Amino acid sequence: MKKPDGSLGIVDFQYLASHAPEPFKTEWSGGAGRHEHHKFVVTDFSLPTAKVFTGSCNMSISGEEKNGDNLVMIEDPRVATSYAIEALRVFDHLEFRTKMKEAPDTADPLTLKKPTAISNQPSWFEKFYAEDSQLQFDRKLFAH
Repeated sequence: MKKPDGSLGIVDFQYLASHAPEPFKTEWSGGAGRHEHHKFVVTDFSLPTAKVFTGSCNMSISGEEKNGDNLVMIEDPRVATSYAIEALRVFDHLEFRTKMKEAPDTADPLTLKKPTAISNQPSWFEKFYAEDSQLQFDRKLFAH
């Protein structure tokens, strides 16, 4: 998976099985091979012209010429929004895997942040309100 900053973020199931805290540790492994089966492209999800292209198609010449892949176009803004939300969920999940692999090798590398009133630290969500930031743009876009 290529993250928005251009770096790669793939962490395999084996790593999570031995390093993640519960309930993530018991994540189903899915067996050998590739595990990213979501194949879809969303265009204009927040507009009336929204479309989803989905199916078994790998968006490659070999898939088109040799494997008999299929591709369906759906023209429905509600469906496109649902697919866009799923895309964000997949990216968030894969980002979680990357964070797990980069975390210090401790028994419990993940900790929840305490509320500002208790911790006297800035809230975790403040970065989503930073003026003219990408996170602020995303917050406003996905809030509608």
